[in-house]
Amino acid sequence: MRLKRLEMLGFKSFAQKTVVEFTPGITSIVGPNGCGKSNIVDALRWAMGEQSARHLRGHQMEDVVFNGSDNLPATGMAEVSLTFDNEDGRGPVEYNTFSEIMVTRRLFRSGESEYAINKIPCRLKDVIELFLGTGVGSKAYSIVEQGRVDELVNAKPEERRSLIEEAAGTSKFKSRKLVAERKLERTQQNLLRVNDIVREIERQIRSMELQARKAERYRALKAELKEKDLACAALFQQQLNEDMARHQADLTGAENRLAEQMAALRSKEAESEAVRLSLMESDKAIAAQQESVYQQKVRIQADEQRIAFYRQDLSQLERNQADAGAALRLLEDRLKLLAQEITELSNSRESFVQLSLFEETRLREKESELDNLQAQIQSLQTDLERERESLIEAANQIAYLRNDLSAKEKRRAEIARELARCQTENAGAANALAQSEQKRIETRRALELTVERRRERSLEAAQAAASIQALCRSRDEQERKVESIKGQIQESRSRLHSLEDLHRNYEGYQEGVRAIMLKRQKEASPNGIYGLVAEVIEAPQPFEKALTAVLGDRLQY
Repeated sequence: MRLKRLEMLGFKSFAQKTVVEFTPGITSIVGPNGCGKSNIVDALRWAMGEQSARHLRGHQMEDVVFNGSDNLPATGMAEVSLTFDNEDGRGPVEYNTFSEIMVTRRLFRSGESEYAINKIPCRLKDVIELFLGTGVGSKAYSIVEQGRVDELVNAKPEERRSLIEEAAGTSKFKSRKLVAERKLERTQQNLLRVNDIVREIERQIRSMELQARKAERYRALKAELKEKDLACAALFQQQLNEDMARHQADLTGAENRLAEQMAALRSKEAESEAVRLSLMESDKAIAAQQESVYQQKVRIQADEQRIAFYRQDLSQLERNQADAGAALRLLEDRLKLLAQEITELSNSRESFVQLSLFEETRLREKESELDNLQAQIQSLQTDLERERESLIEAANQIAYLRNDLSAKEKRRAEIARELARCQTENAGAANALAQSEQKRIETRRALELTVERRRERSLEAAQAAASIQALCRSRDEQERKVESIKGQIQESRSRLHSLEDLHRNYEGYQEGVRAIMLKRQKEASPNGIYGLVAEVIEAPQPFEKALTAVLGDRLQY
């Protein structure tokens, strides 16, 4: 096969994808030191399966992954792909249908490796077998490094022979021959082990023949044990059913009692709710009565204040009436005096008509004074009339105030009676409230007692349910034990049948012994054949194994 193309990505100094085309003929790669020429050869060897980091000029395999530079970050994977031209079909037979064969290898920085042939994942072994006999490979002669020529010249005959075999294409078949020889060796070892196993099985068969009689006895004892166990299980099942029925009855009774307690509890709760509503109504009525009493007290205080004001006004009016009466009496007395004086002056006027001018002037003065007095009398009469009207009005007001005071006194008495009645009703309501509170306390105590009884009943029901569950679990356990015993009996029966078949057909015995014993079974009255030594000898159980080991194959005689 001819190398056609090399693709590198993240391998050593090739951080970015680099493709090298190899056209027919000679391809030379030149450049200054350190430019990466040797990295191309390392990429070829690495892609063809090289596993030694030292041969790739590194300390560990992860060194082939690009580690970063000043301009480029480090990569997490190295990948190299080799494309070979297979137009002439000189590649491996399984790839003759492909015109190109591409081998890819990837290495992640975590240490994981991947191989692929034509983009199909494969193993390292597949890659190595691909290049066997082609002259191409990580250790083939197709890659000649510096100093490799000296190694070839100074190589040992065995090393030269490997190169010649590689060039001749026989290394592939030699590798397959080594694999086949190793498989053949493992097969021979397996055959030896099979022979050992066969001999061990034959030895066990001989000892199992002795155990057949034990199995027969075991079967009889097992049948008897089964009958005993079944009888015991039946008795236990019957007792369990009786216990379950009794506990079920207890549970039913507990549930009925619980239902009764719940009904009583609901009745008590309804009574408690009714009492609570009654207490609320009583509280509202008491609050309304207290509010009414408070309003009555406020009205009484206001009426008492008005009565006090009326009494003060009445006292003032009485004092004013007394003052007006005294003034009226004074005015009446003065009016009488003035009338007398006028009469006297009139008499004097008639008597002294002939008085002198001086006396006439004096008379005019007296008349003027009389007019003034008459005006004063008129004014006093007007004032007196006004005072009379005031007195009448005051008397009317006094009468009104007295009537109002009497009405207020009656209202006060009514309010006092209403207050006494409210106090009586309040006392009755307080007594009713106390009785309701006492009844509520008693109801609460009864409710708490009912709840406690309900809790006890629930606990008893839970204990009964737990007991029933425990009994059910015990019953299930016994049923499982019975099923297990049935399975063991069936297994023992199957094993016994197998042993009987082995014993009846004399499997594991020597061919001669087996033929004689089978013939003895077919004949009605065999002559000269009594049985095998193993069938005749009977030994105590502690010595059976020792006797089997001593006699060995002689037990088949």
